[in-house]
Amino acid sequence: MASTVCSAFYQLFSRRYGQTERPDASATIATIVGTVAASPFLPFEWVMPSWGWDLALFVGMGVMAGTGHYFLTIAYSQAPAAVVSPFNYTQLIGAALLGYLVFHDLPDLWTWIGASVIITSGLYIGYRERVRYRMSKP
Repeated sequence: MASTVCSAFYQLFSRRYGQTERPDASATIATIVGTVAASPFLPFEWVMPSWGWDLALFVGMGVMAGTGHYFLTIAYSQAPAAVVSPFNYTQLIGAALLGYLVFHDLPDLWTWIGASVIITSGLYIGYRERVRYRMSKP
């Protein structure tokens, strides 16, 4: 639940500041805020990573997350949130795929049903906003 709330705030702030700030500055600020906000929990959950596979995963995740944040900031600066947000739902597919490839775990039926509801709702909102936008133009 906390992750969802944080993600929603990140997207709202990215949309708001993406119009006035440079994408690299906005993504850097988001990274710093996330690091500072997560740091108090570090002593309670820290496990020393191995230098092989764990390090490769950390570096890969950092590069992909940084690139993703950068492009998301650009997207929010160029288009309304209702247009950009449905593309975030591809994360569900990526998470399921990586969950299987890395942990050999597949989501259960209820997870797929919930993901379908989320994706369908997002696509409908995007469609509705596009129709509203077209109707508002003279």
